[in-house]
Amino acid sequence: LSKSVGLKIVAIRHIDEFIKADEYFGDFAPYNVGPKEFLKYLQNAEYVCTDSFHCTAFSLQFEKKFITFYRYNNDSLQSRNTRIDSILSITGMTHRVFNGNIFEITNSIDYDAVNEKLELLRDSSNKFLKNSLKVCCQIIR
Repeated sequence: LSKSVGLKIVAIRHIDEFIKADEYFGDFAPYNVGPKEFLKYLQNAEYVCTDSFHCTAFSLQFEKKFITFYRYNNDSLQSRNTRIDSILSITGMTHRVFNGNIFEITNSIDYDAVNEKLELLRDSSNKFLKNSLKVCCQIIR
């Protein structure tokens, strides 16, 4: 993909754990990446290739062309694939899970449709939080 589109790979390594093979991947690998820097790299990315739920969520938020890889097999105790599957299903983006063809990342995304679904999810979440806080306040009194 890098060679095809003529872009360098920025690899954000070792966020969750040290993986020796990651040491040799990418053209540029900043260290000590905090939340602000993480978001800046995502916001400025042309394409995002990730195995992270949060990176997937922010790729949607920043309307990026992206592909999500599964870090673990679904039957692994360490698997966090269900939350990736959940957000991709809710937004209609299940086809953005890597299927063996990295060039799927170049396909356009209808972010108007994605944003409509995200807005409904935000509204539902806000209603839940408001109702929960209301109940908590009533209990405390």
